Amino acid sequence: LVQVSGEHLLSTRISSRALIL
Repeated sequence: LVQVSGEHLLSTRISSRALIL
């Protein structure tokens, strides 16, 4: 579960950056 959560957070950050860019 920890790994999945980490990937999800990473995904969210990447998505946020993509939206900002």
